Amino acid sequence: MSILNELSRRKFVGTAAAVSAVGFTRGEIALAQDAAEATPIPLPAGPIPEVADYSDDWPVAYQNLLGHRRAPSSTIDSTNVDQLGPAWQVKLTTESGFGPITGTPLVAGDTIYWQDMRSNFYAYDRATGEEKWSKTYDIGSGGPNGVAIGYDMVFGSLGQTCEMVALSMETGDEIWRVRLTNNPEDAIRMAPTVHDGWVYVSVVPQSTRGNWGSRGILHALDAREGYTVWSYDLAADNLWGNARQNMGAGLWYPPTIDENNNIYFGNGNAAPWPGTEEFPSASSRPGENLYANTMMSIDPTTASVRWHVLAKPFDLFDLDYQQAPLLADVEVNGVPTRVAIGSGKSADIIGVNAETGNVLWWTKVGIHQNDELQELPSDRYVEVYPGALGGVETPPAYADGVFYLTLNNHPTYHGATGTGQGERTMEMAWGQVVAIDAATGVILWESDVPTMPLGSIVVANDLVFTGGIDGVVRAFERTTGEEVWNYRLNAGINAPMIIVGDELIVSAGYPVTGTPDRFPDGKPEQKNEMVSFQLGPGGGYKPEAKASAGQATASPAAENPALADPSAATPTVGQHGDLELTVDAVDIGFTQTELSVPANTDVKFTLKNTGVLQHDFVIDDPKVSSGIVDGGESATFTVNFPAGDYVFYCSVPGHREAGMQGTVTVK
Repeated sequence: MSILNELSRRKFVGTAAAVSAVGFTRGEIALAQDAAEATPIPLPAGPIPEVADYSDDWPVAYQNLLGHRRAPSSTIDSTNVDQLGPAWQVKLTTESGFGPITGTPLVAGDTIYWQDMRSNFYAYDRATGEEKWSKTYDIGSGGPNGVAIGYDMVFGSLGQTCEMVALSMETGDEIWRVRLTNNPEDAIRMAPTVHDGWVYVSVVPQSTRGNWGSRGILHALDAREGYTVWSYDLAADNLWGNARQNMGAGLWYPPTIDENNNIYFGNGNAAPWPGTEEFPSASSRPGENLYANTMMSIDPTTASVRWHVLAKPFDLFDLDYQQAPLLADVEVNGVPTRVAIGSGKSADIIGVNAETGNVLWWTKVGIHQNDELQELPSDRYVEVYPGALGGVETPPAYADGVFYLTLNNHPTYHGATGTGQGERTMEMAWGQVVAIDAATGVILWESDVPTMPLGSIVVANDLVFTGGIDGVVRAFERTTGEEVWNYRLNAGINAPMIIVGDELIVSAGYPVTGTPDRFPDGKPEQKNEMVSFQLGPGGGYKPEAKASAGQATASPAAENPALADPSAATPTVGQHGDLELTVDAVDIGFTQTELSVPANTDVKFTLKNTGVLQHDFVIDDPKVSSGIVDGGESATFTVNFPAGDYVFYCSVPGHREAGMQGTVTVK
């Protein structure tokens, strides 16, 4: 499984000889090698300054270069997760088949940087969600795209034109722009990684069904000017011996990087799949098809492969091994070991010695059915799990010796020359959250979710979070996998969510998808938005010196009563002089936990269930109960209390224990 690659296939380009790339500097066409002749601006070696300066935020796609997707500064945990609620919401207007956004937002200080699916760039104020600047290109992208930051620049791709750009972090002004290939069949669909003065990015085929001769090539670009320092062809043997018929390989997610600057990444699938009329069952590409469906590590100083592990040889089913290996330090048989853990659509989780490439363990997750076939029938379709939209689609996470992932269980139906329809539609797909021991590969727990969890996964203290295309954000307890909180949005989640401090940032824009029983009142009206969830009153990110004492600052909550301070809830006067108060229930929590009403007065309470689970409102003494209220429904009841403090709670089993209670102060 471990090899040292020959250097005959690599290309190493000197700093003044990148003649293959055409650069665009501030809108003027120039050869990249001409730009390289300018006096260079020294860049610090090793990690970029932004990684150190904003290490408690989310400065790289996986939060850190090792790929952990863990929020180091988070205050969110199982004791307060019920207090999470929307602090601001921004409408997303970009349209694409995958929704407005599929990439990971980055956070550095008071700014959020992100890219939409039309290759447009944005910088938002972290405290309010207000736009600081945007840069419009309006060029399509297949996703998952996204940005990298470093050296006071924002880097990203213009997907279908196969260009890379660098913008000013402060203003969004374009600094350089280069095209990596003139092949019209190539594209870029990944967020880059920036490290040690270089930008790592890969081109891939725009489609793996008809772009013959297009292949994945990894580029290391000079971060200062954009020219190619070296490139590496990831499709061995000139597209497996038939470049006229085959295509494939290339990166979909940014590499991870260790302290010695070695890079680690996963590779896309070989194609065509499952085959063509002329070459059924992929007979145009016999053999293993290196380096497609492979986890691997490259030494950037020599542009050579340190090791590789082929996860899915001769893949007929579009089962990319696309996730970058996550790097974890654990004890293996009592020996401290750096383990690289790979994952992908094949649903094979592989633990490898990160130094040698030796396989330590290999664990299969989810449903596997017919996925080992090497030849398909010509007269019918075979149901295959995992399917082309199955397996581990989005980046995993790691904390304290445990590897966490989300998984899609959804089949595709394949014949020797194409794919067809089967009985399992995307609405019927379901998923899992899985925890695996990073030292042994043993599955610790699995929790089912009734949707595709495409919101990736992120760790905050004793919780892991994910989101699904049913529009629901969910939190699970890390040691047991028990779901302890959820919240419904009005759009499906198809982009990685992140956590910074007590702020959970979620982007929702995929069409809400699920079986009819998930939506008894019908699917919600589509509402595409980026949402900042924050902890209760006084929570959330507050930059210093934003407003001096005594000065008020505008807040989205001021315009939206649903976002107002829940502790400030007071009764209002109804049309008949009655006092009225509304309490919102979400999954799992009340948005108002400190209520205040006048003594010896009739107060009309309305319990409004905005979640998806059943809830009620109960006080034991004097006895008060709203009765069970389904998601989307309301119940109204009247109370009249003497002065005192009264505890209210939800009596549905497990909900009070999860923190669903509060106090009514009567005075």
